[in-house]
Amino acid sequence: MSEKFIIISLLGSAVIFGIISFLVLIRITKRFNKIEEKDERKKQDLDKHDD
Repeated sequence: MSEKFIIISLLGSAVIFGIISFLVLIRITKRFNKIEEKDERKKQDLDKHDD
């Protein structure tokens, strides 16, 4: 009984940790994409000024 409880609690904590890390990863990638979009806009603006 105690061994099963330990396994279940470990699995539960692993699942929770996985979900949290996945959400954090999504937030980081969204921020990174926003930064890349800003850089692309700056490049486009510079290209317009070159003309």
